[in-house]
This record gives sequence, structure tokens and C-alpha cells, in this order.
Amino acid sequence: NMEAKGSEQKEDGYDSAGQSTGEAKSDVFAHEQENDGHSENLPSDPGTPLGKSKGMFADFEADQVVLGGSDKRSFVGAIMEDVGIDACNLLEEEEVGVQVVSRSDQGTQVDIAQTEEVVQIKKHTRSSKLSEGKEGDDDENDKGEGKGGEDEYDDDDYAGDDPADEKASMKLLEFLREVTPTVLKELSSNLESQAFSGYSIAQPSSSYSVSHLYSLTIPRSAVVVKNNLNTSTDNGFGVSRQSSSEMKVEEDSSPLSVTSVSWNSTGAMVIAAYGVPSKRGWCESSGFVACWNLSSRDFKSDKPSFLLEHSSYVTAVEAHPEIPAVFAAGSFNGEIMCFDVSVDDKLVACSKIDDYFHREPISMLEWTWSDAEKAYQLCTASLDGKILFWSFSNKFKCPLRGFTLSTSLSQSPSIAGCSSLTFLSSQSQNSTFGGDIICGSECGGVVKLSSRDKAPSKPSKLKIAEMKWSSSALQAIARVEKSKRDEAVRTIEKRAKVLKRRGVDLAAVYSGKLPPSLLFPSPVTFLYKPHIGSCTGVAVHPMSNRVFATSGTDGCARIYHVLKREPVLEIQVECGINAISWGLGSNPRVLFLSLSLGSVLVYDLGVDTVTPVGSCLCMYDGKDVGEGHGGVRGLRVNGKVK
Repeated sequence: NMEAKGSEQKEDGYDSAGQSTGEAKSDVFAHEQENDGHSENLPSDPGTPLGKSKGMFADFEADQVVLGGSDKRSFVGAIMEDVGIDACNLLEEEEVGVQVVSRSDQGTQVDIAQTEEVVQIKKHTRSSKLSEGKEGDDDENDKGEGKGGEDEYDDDDYAGDDPADEKASMKLLEFLREVTPTVLKELSSNLESQAFSGYSIAQPSSSYSVSHLYSLTIPRSAVVVKNNLNTSTDNGFGVSRQSSSEMKVEEDSSPLSVTSVSWNSTGAMVIAAYGVPSKRGWCESSGFVACWNLSSRDFKSDKPSFLLEHSSYVTAVEAHPEIPAVFAAGSFNGEIMCFDVSVDDKLVACSKIDDYFHREPISMLEWTWSDAEKAYQLCTASLDGKILFWSFSNKFKCPLRGFTLSTSLSQSPSIAGCSSLTFLSSQSQNSTFGGDIICGSECGGVVKLSSRDKAPSKPSKLKIAEMKWSSSALQAIARVEKSKRDEAVRTIEKRAKVLKRRGVDLAAVYSGKLPPSLLFPSPVTFLYKPHIGSCTGVAVHPMSNRVFATSGTDGCARIYHVLKREPVLEIQVECGINAISWGLGSNPRVLFLSLSLGSVLVYDLGVDTVTPVGSCLCMYDGKDVGEGHGGVRGLRVNGKVK
């Protein structure tokens, strides 16, 4: 524009270098508007509807640029070396926004001080001219009405005279002065950052290549069921302290299967639980937890880095979200364990079997952040219908609180076994404790629970209490229905006196033998369309906590919105689905399904919602795992490694 309109600039008040000659007029401003790729000059008629365009003269050798604009006028600009009266005249002395942009070695930035100076000069110049031509304004208005009743400027153009607008402008100016250095510092830092070096946005692909990396196995002697006849030293919780090389095995005909898998927080270690999924009744055979450190120098796929034995089958495992060496496990008999492989005594916490704890196989484990404790707590789900929250601070001695799962909204709901669970809210330190939980039941139900803790963080003392109550005990009794709370307090204290306790702690609350429905309510808030068979998996979308997916033994995978009962998408396969997981990182639209026939299907919902874009057949000893091995039971996506 500068080369094409150099002559026009000189005639209208600019020389060839873009400098003001003091004779600038309003029609010298270039108006660059998208109109077949051409630029056109600002019309002299101010009534012409121009909208808000983005045009200005540009001389890249100049030190400063003065920009102005309003709702009725185009975005206009001029280049000035000396910002002063000429700048105001150049902007027609109108009440339009003004901004001075300066160029320096550090880049282009807004000169706030010069901007304020120009604004003050504009106001002073315009006020002087308004007072001098006040009488002529009436004549101009009459002429404007004679042309169609439209004035050249309306009241909105003089909004700057309003003290409220001026005060708001000063607040904005003060804000800009405060944040500009910080913003410029961050922008400069971003220019030097290497955070996104080599990053490319994933494009939809019509096919996915699945490569086999490892087949991780435990020693042959441990793959068969162990009858607890060895002479290993027990630590009191049913977990052997011996290494895999020292264990003596009594062989049986039933092979152990992988019941659950998990990646640790760094994505370098795989943790697997071993048991027999088809077991019924009480379990007296041993199970295992195996850990493979893939980053270790002495890594061997057939020799786990750690092999931990338990007195019953291990049915669930979940790594700690922040500590790489810590993970939790659940047993067939209902025990909850916490292991730390970085210390000599690997078992650091273990729960007991009790009527108020779990008495059925553990189906799901989830770590969740507690703002009250400033630490992670463990949420466990079992086929007995209980969902309990445990704290490492009391070594899993007893749960802090819990719920019972029901698939109805009635006042006296029937309890259903919980087969799968996930939190809708993030379980990181930046999220609040609890939130909504999506649960899948053994009978196929899919429900939403509200897990927000109603107990105060600092509960008040009980007026009717005769004994001293701990803070955790007061929180537990505060969750009891108010109409039944006094009776519950008397019952607990009576039992505590019989047991000769000095006070009432959380363990004493459970020793009071209250009805489980008082301590573990059923806060079901929403019911979704159920599966025909058991709901085997629930997974919340990694990018939106309003979307989650479920899988079932009926061979159906469904995607729900949290506010809609009916699923928004259904995927039907030829056999039962044992687990479901979303892709992480750059592939949040990818869905993984593990099948009972021994394969894993990969669906890219951005490409095709009917046909999988990839699949892999899981093999064991050269045979399809579906041949008598129960298919793929566990599926976890590594969120740390591409």
C-alpha cells in the first residue's frame, strides 16, 4: 500500500517517507477491506457502513505507529516519529480509541505512557474546538437533518466525555500497565521454549499398526495354583516375604490367570495380578503380584523384577498416581493391600476381613486426592456392593467412609455387586476430593453416585456424648441420618464401654455394630441404560469428564453423556468385552476393547464408528489366548509413553 499510494499520501498530507506534513485530512487513511483481495481508501462520507476492518499504512522503518478506531469508523492508522498535536489532527480529532505502538530491539510493544499523552492532547484539542464552534453545531445538525435526518456523529461517538467511561478507561490503563511486563516476559519465554519441538498434531488414520513388544510371564512353578502347604515365613497378613527363587510349590491342575494390570506413574513398570477368575466360594490357594521394570538393565520378560505372594487370589491392582514404587492390590477374600517395592518389607498396609469391610472379591481400585488430608486416598469396589475409601495414614485399619451400590432410586434399594468404577472428576491434586462416580454392576446396571463428603472437615462436639470422640469418629457419625444420630451415638458408646475403650475412635464406630445402611448410604443420583450382561468396564474420556464409555459381557460398548440416559453411540462385537479404555495423549478419540476371544480391537471414532481400524491377537506359548485361557481380561493404556 505504501508504494502504490505514495503519491496520494504526499498530496493528502504525507511525504514519501510517510511523515506528516501537518496538512493531513481524514480521507488519507487507507481502509483495507476484504473485497476480492483489493484495498480501498476510506470514503469521505462518514455515514458509509464500513464495520470494523483492519487497515493501516505501514512503514517498517518508522519508530512509532499511532492507531485509532471506533465502531462507526474503520480501523485506521498513521506513522509518526513525533507523537503530538499532529497525531491528533491526523485522527480527525474524533473521540476514537488511540494506541501508540513502539518498535525496539526487544520487539513491538504498546507504549502506554505515549498513548496516555496522545489521549490527553486529543481531549484538550477537541474540547477547545467544540467551545469555539458550539454555535455552528446547530447549523451543521440542521444540514444533517436535511440530508436524511442522520447526524455525522451520534452520542456514542462522544462517550469519552462521560466520567464513568473515563474512570473505566483509567482502570483499563492501570491494568495494562500491571500485566504488560508479565505478558511480554511469558511471550519471550515461549519463543525460546522447546516444549513442542518435534510435536505434530495427529491426523485421522484409516489403519493402525499394532506391534508386539513383549510377552511378560512369571516362572512356570508359579503359574499353577498353590495349595498353602509350604513352610514360608508369613508376615501376619498372608503375604510371603520370600523371593520367587525360594518358594516351594504344591502343583494343582488349575492354572493362574492375569486378573488385572496397571502401569506405574512413570510408565516404566508393569504390574500384574494373578488369580483364578472363575473361582467360587472361599479361596485357600495363593495368588501373586508380579512387577516388570521395563527400563531396568537386567530386564527379562520371563523373570519379573518382583514377585509377591498372597494367601488368596489377587483380583485387582492399581499403581499410585505419583509414587512409582507404590501400588495397591485387592484379594479374592476382600483384603486391601498396599505395597512399596523400594523397601525390604514390601507390604506396608493391609486391611482385615470384617462385616463392615469387604468380604467378596475386590473388582476395582482407584486412587483419589483428598484436600482434607493433602494426600491420596484409595477407593475400592467389591462384588459385595460396597464402595469404601481408605487412608494410608491409618494403614488401612478401617475405611474412612463408604457407600453401597444400588441400581434403583427407591427408598429401600437392593444392593448390587460393583464390577467396575471410575471417577468423573480428575484424581489429581488440583481436583476436589470425591465428585461423581460412575459404577457398573454385576447385573449390568450403570449408575452415577455422588461421592462428595457431607461431613465437615472440623466437626463439632456431640452434646449427648459421654466419652471423648476423635475427629474421624465425629465425621463418621455426622454422615448418619440426623433423626437416627443420637441413638447411634448411644449404641456406639455402650459397645465401647463393654470393650473397655477410653474413647471413641473410628474403629470403635465400626465396633458399635450399627446397621450398614446407616454408615454406608446409597447416594444414587442417575440411572443409565443398563447392559444385558455384567458391566465389565467403565472409562471416563481423558479430555471431557462429561463423556464416558462402558463395556459388557453382552458384547456391547457404549458411549454416554452424563446427562443422558440413552447412550450416544453403541458398538456391537461378536463376543463379550472384558475391558475398555480410551486412548491418551494425542489420540483421545481412540477406543480400545479387549475381547473374551483373545483379541484387542482399536476403534478410531474420528474415522469409523462401526469397523475397527486396528486389532491384535494376543498369544501365549504360540497359541491364541482364547483357546481355553479366558481371553484378554485386563487392558491398560500407558499414558507416559507414546
